[in-house]
Parts: sequence; C-alpha cells; structure tokens
Amino acid sequence: MNNYFLKLKYILLPFLACMLLLIIGYSFWNWFLFIKLDWINLDDSIINIFIPLGIAVITALFYMKRSINRLYFKDDKKRDFIYLIVIVGWSAPLIISQNYLTSATGSITHLRTISEIDQYPKTKYYTLDDYYLLKKDVSIEQNAETSGKNSEKLNFYIYSVVPIMETSQDTLVHQTHYWMCKRYQYQMSNYKSDEEKVTAFQDFTKRSQSEFFKERYKFTYLERLKNSSDIKFYTKATEKNKWTGSDENILLITKQGKFYDRNGKSFVWIFTSAGIALVVFLLLLLCFRLKTAEEWIIYNKKVVLEKRKLWYQKYSFIIPQGNNFASLILIYTNIIVFLWLIFSGLGFVSMSGLELIEKGSLYTPYIKLDGQYWRLFTYMFLHGGIMHILNNLLSLFFVGIILEPIIGRWKFITVYLICGIGAGITSLLWHDEVNTVGASGAIFGLYGFMIILILMKVTDKSINKAFLFIGSISLIISLIIGMFGTIDNAAHIGGLLTGGLLGILYTPILKQQQEE
Repeated sequence: MNNYFLKLKYILLPFLACMLLLIIGYSFWNWFLFIKLDWINLDDSIINIFIPLGIAVITALFYMKRSINRLYFKDDKKRDFIYLIVIVGWSAPLIISQNYLTSATGSITHLRTISEIDQYPKTKYYTLDDYYLLKKDVSIEQNAETSGKNSEKLNFYIYSVVPIMETSQDTLVHQTHYWMCKRYQYQMSNYKSDEEKVTAFQDFTKRSQSEFFKERYKFTYLERLKNSSDIKFYTKATEKNKWTGSDENILLITKQGKFYDRNGKSFVWIFTSAGIALVVFLLLLLCFRLKTAEEWIIYNKKVVLEKRKLWYQKYSFIIPQGNNFASLILIYTNIIVFLWLIFSGLGFVSMSGLELIEKGSLYTPYIKLDGQYWRLFTYMFLHGGIMHILNNLLSLFFVGIILEPIIGRWKFITVYLICGIGAGITSLLWHDEVNTVGASGAIFGLYGFMIILILMKVTDKSINKAFLFIGSISLIISLIIGMFGTIDNAAHIGGLLTGGLLGILYTPILKQQQEE
C-alpha cells in the first residue's frame, strides 16, 4: 500500500498537475494570442490540433522523464508504452478544450441589415434580419487534393461565394464585400483512370450546380470565417466576381440549430477524456513496481551519468557533421520548406496542387510557355503532405549514411541536385501536362548512383548486399504505388537514369582515388 502511495506522489501527481497546466496554460495563450488579440493568423487545425499535440509530446519526453524512470521496466518497450499513454492522455482533453474554446468564446451580434456588420465590433457569429442574395452572380473556385496514407483517395472541392446585398434595389451599387459561402465536396478512389476521374469531376460539377440553385440558404445564425483552411479558396472565388470591392472581404457560412447549443457536449468531453486518461494511467501504475531506494540511487549515480556522457554519441547523427553533413542539410532544408508551406496556410496532411503551383512546383505550362525554368530546382524541395515528406526523407537518410561517406559531402549535394533536375526534365518530356513536387526524383538518382558503384565493384562488399536488398524493395514499392496513385514515375525513372549515368562517369575517378 505504501508503495502505491509513493507511485501516486512521484508519478500520478506530476501527471495530473501537468495535464491541468497544459489545458489551462495553452487555452489562455490560445485565447489571448489567437482569439482576443488576433495577432497570428494560422489555420484552426494548427492552433487546435498540431500545436497542442506537439506541446504534449515535448512535455511528456522532458518533464515526465524523471517520474517515469522511477518505475522498474524489464525492457524499453514497456517504458515507451507509458510515454505513449501519457501523450495520448494529455493530448485528448487538450485538443477537445481548444475546439470548445474556439466556438464558446465567439459572441453573437444581431444585425438588421448586412451593412451594419461594419458598424459593430468584430464578432464570430451574427443574426441577420434582412438580406438579398445575388445567386445569379455566384463565383466559384475549384480544387482537388489527395488523401490517405498512399494518396489512395481523390477529393474534389467547389467553393462558391454569393454577393450579399441589403435589398434587391442594391444591385445598382457596383461593389460589395459581404459574401455567403458554401463548399461542395466529392471523394473517389485515386486508383481510377484519368478518364474516369475527368468524368467523375464533370458529374460532381453538375450535381453541385443543381444543388446550388436549389439551395435556400436557411439559417438561424451566421458564422464569420477567420482561420479556416477554406478561406483562401473562397477569397480566390471573390476575386473573380464582378461585385468585388476594395474593402476587406467578410465571408459568412450558414448555421442551423440554437446558438447556445453550438458547443454540443464538447465541454463534458474535456472532463470525460481527462478522467479516462487518469483511470488508465492509474491502472498502469499497478502493473509496474517502483525502483527500490538502492536501485534508484544506482540509477541516478551510474545510469544517468552514463547517459549524459553518451548523449552526444547517441544523438550525434542529428547534427550535420562529418559523413552525414550533406544529407542532413538536405533533410533539414526540406523540413524548413515544409514548415513554411504549413505556416503559409497550405495545410498539413494534404496540400492543394493549385497552391503548390504558386510556391514553385514543376508545372508544365509555366515552364514551357513562360520559361520559368527555376521550377526545375524549387519543385524538389516542395512536398504535398506529411506522409509524402516523411517517406522521402527516410529514404534520403538511408541512402545518405551509405553514399555520402564514399563520395563526400559536396559531390553528394551535386548529384542530388543534378538528379532532381534530370527527373524534372524527364517528367516534362514524358507528360503533356504535369504538376509535380517532391524530392523522390533526386533520391532515386542517389539510389541509381549507388547501384552503379556497387555493380562496378568500387564499394565495400559488407554494405552491398544490405543496400541492394533494402534499396531495391524501396524502389520497387515506390514504382508499384506510382502505377496506381498520383506518384510521378517518369520523374522517378528519370532521376534513376540520371544518377546511373553520373555513377558511370564518376566510377573511373573513384577507382583512381582508391588506387592512389
């Protein structure tokens, strides 16, 4: 019993205190920075999901480390499972509380006419008595995105905006900045043929058009869009409309139901999820014993000291230096560009092809017609989502730790860039029209370069078998996925051939260096 009370003191209390501090602390800063002061304009998913998740992970790994290490584990997997429970247990109520905060803090303003919205302080919700919608002057913006682990789903979107006037007589006015917004969505398999995709999109467009003209826009109140990822598409739609003025656009969506019921049961779920996490953590404490006083002393004097001494050796692989300098610089460059895309509002899980074009993707018309050849360089540092960049960077890290020590950092970077450009040129020649992003073409080139070195017998035999086995599996899987998904196999093959050619040209030089 005494042992269990010690668990409560040293482990449960820090767990509970940290959970409360995270919920209260981050909720305050969310409210203060993003809601009240409106200093930073980020997508709701970043503010309400990804930042809280990141804070939970960092806090668990650093703050709870000493508490969890008081428990005795036979192997590290059980300790890692405790960390996972801590992260999930904190993340769930933290994320739910942020979504509750977003809707609960929004006040409602009663408007007699739409123009009164400019006379009152900005609020999140509105009621509106009199208005007139110019449905005949609707503007739309289209978008398509892939989703799923291997981009197996294709999502079509149509964003419509309708000018809002006070009365039908206001059509004599030539400008407005009030818009009623509506999004239409359709999902299909991304493994279908291009002809099936085109047909599906055309059918979706017709259905959306029919639905739009039947739409009555009934609502009990309106919500003003602020940090939604859809804003950029609605804004593009307004730019096409003849009624667009110079004032800041006010984008509104309809809401049904009672205003005071908008939060549902999310407030209750904050405490429910926290309670579930607490109960699960309590039960887990029963499964592991505390270290004895002697074990704890030994742990602090020996294990911790040894870990501190070995920290640099253990984690030095994340520091650009020596034989992993170039590969890590390329990895971190890709990560920095991906973070830039996220904070530019392009998303996280999946990014819009239209927006990637604006950021520098390999887009045929802009290259062939406008001569924007710089895209052959920029496209290889852009990625379409989190799974896309993770897959590529893991492959880059694997080939980098083997190839870079053989040819050196600057030759490694040179091969990477030349192969990326070669992959882009191949894609442009192969496809009539293409919109490509990603480092995979350059990475395939590194694989091709390494394969030639192995075949020409200029590398150490101890790494040849492992590299050929793992590398071949990686390449084959990527090519097979590319046959059914949206992966650009032309770029992959072009990068592979470019890397192979560079390997053939470099082999005599490498052999001469080895002989000397």
